[in-house]
Amino acid sequence: MNRQFLVAKAKPEHGVNDFRPILRALLYAGALVAIITVLLVPALALEWIKPDMLSPVFLYGNYAAIFLGALIAAYLMKGKGWLTGLIFAAVYMLVAAVLATIWRNPGLSANILFVRLLIAFCLGSLGGMIGVNL
Repeated sequence: MNRQFLVAKAKPEHGVNDFRPILRALLYAGALVAIITVLLVPALALEWIKPDMLSPVFLYGNYAAIFLGALIAAYLMKGKGWLTGLIFAAVYMLVAAVLATIWRNPGLSANILFVRLLIAFCLGSLGGMIGVNL
């Protein structure tokens, strides 16, 4: 008798087609961005940072949210970390684009948008690779 059929394989907690971990990680990433925003308001009011530094700090905060969100999503998914990270980064950037359109934020040039998408996808896949191994 083949013993391979008798050994129970560990199944991941969530299936590959289950988007609940990605949505849950999106909530954590949104909470991180909200915390960064709340911390930036008094820092700007007390003149600890200059107004021209607000945009880069918020941009790096978004990159941190993408990395940590992809890490959390891959940890919850328990498989295919880089793919989970890429999907999370794509969903995050899509939500950010929709919110920017709603708030009538002027668009970026194609070169800047491409570079930011590339950075987001790299950070998402890196966070996914690390998160699946935690």
